[in-house]
Amino acid sequence: MANKAPSDRSIPSEPPPLYEASVSSNALSSSSFTPPSRGGQHNPLIPQRWQKILRTFFLTSTSREVRRIVLRLIGDIVRGYNSSGFDAKTAKTVLQNCAQACERQGIPFSSLFQDWHIAGHTPIYWAIVNKPRRGSTSTSLVQDSESLLTTILNFAGPLKSRTAEEVRRACLIVSDDTLFQRLRISRGFTRLSDTDRMLLGGSVPDKVQVLDVVSQDGKVFVVDLQVMQFQKRMKISKDISVEFIAKNRMWRLHFLISDLELVDRTTREPVRGVWYVRLSLLQGSAPTYIDSRLFIIHNSVNCPPPGDQSLLDVYSDASIPPAAAFSKFIYKRIPRGQTQAVSYCLRIKSDREVKAPEPGQRVEDAITGSSWMSILQYTGSEYIGFDDSLRARLEAKLDKPEDECVIC
Repeated sequence: MANKAPSDRSIPSEPPPLYEASVSSNALSSSSFTPPSRGGQHNPLIPQRWQKILRTFFLTSTSREVRRIVLRLIGDIVRGYNSSGFDAKTAKTVLQNCAQACERQGIPFSSLFQDWHIAGHTPIYWAIVNKPRRGSTSTSLVQDSESLLTTILNFAGPLKSRTAEEVRRACLIVSDDTLFQRLRISRGFTRLSDTDRMLLGGSVPDKVQVLDVVSQDGKVFVVDLQVMQFQKRMKISKDISVEFIAKNRMWRLHFLISDLELVDRTTREPVRGVWYVRLSLLQGSAPTYIDSRLFIIHNSVNCPPPGDQSLLDVYSDASIPPAAAFSKFIYKRIPRGQTQAVSYCLRIKSDREVKAPEPGQRVEDAITGSSWMSILQYTGSEYIGFDDSLRARLEAKLDKPEDECVIC
């Protein structure tokens, strides 16, 4: 006999406020649910009628009732980020208990986070959009919220392709490249070809750090890159893609080997066999002019990895012209006796606005450069690390190109 739909009277009209549960070996027993307290006082935000339900519903409710209430709890949590008195640690414990309740009822808990039931979006989308930003509140609250988001993502995985696309859009909306990079290197988030899965083991190991450079017009950004297994991936896949978020736009830096018989005058793509680089905007990004230069760093230079504080401080000395700051930083780290160029600089610019593809459109409006990429393709290249990594830095300004590339 089919289960009857739960009566509306069995579930309050409003979703429950967040509660605290102490997880134990019998996490679903009535004693495991206790309301949050501060200084020994019960939290007045939790009505008495809910305390009784929270102690009993996981054990006594049907699968349909559990699913309905868990969805409400998840919705309450992802809406609560910006609420006063929100307790991320309590919310995390709520999710742990919900996961156990769903397991008892045979409900796939991960699917509830990928259900498009909150204002036309998934709970993960709202968790990212509503997450407190660093500098907007206390560091501890931000850290607790980020820990909660990690818990949500762990419970939600593996992400469906549609969910992963929505997560990308959410990261772009809040312009959170740090979160985007963390997700990008996780298994299942970035779609890899079969070849890349064989080479990389299912995850993207590249290191990417975006830096907003202080400038009068606010149009400058820098990206530090360390692309792993560079030559091997180029020679086998002929395609390496690095994505990042900067200046409220999502970008793709593409290292490619051309397969064209003739030069494409429109895209400036070179002839077959030539290594080149392409910079493009991804869907959801506003059009912009751009002038940029890509530094490829000699493997003898003691250049710190992306994210190192010394790299973040490159432009902090006001006495050094910003356009020359990184070159001076590099030259301080040249080994004695070095005679070769410690870095090559490739200019990537566009005299017209670069535009992102429309929904459903696959062709990217891109700008390319290939003048010295041949230095990277030979075995033993001194611009490839001993671990086959490529160390590079992209400096860019969202402006029409001038005669010389001046980023600041």
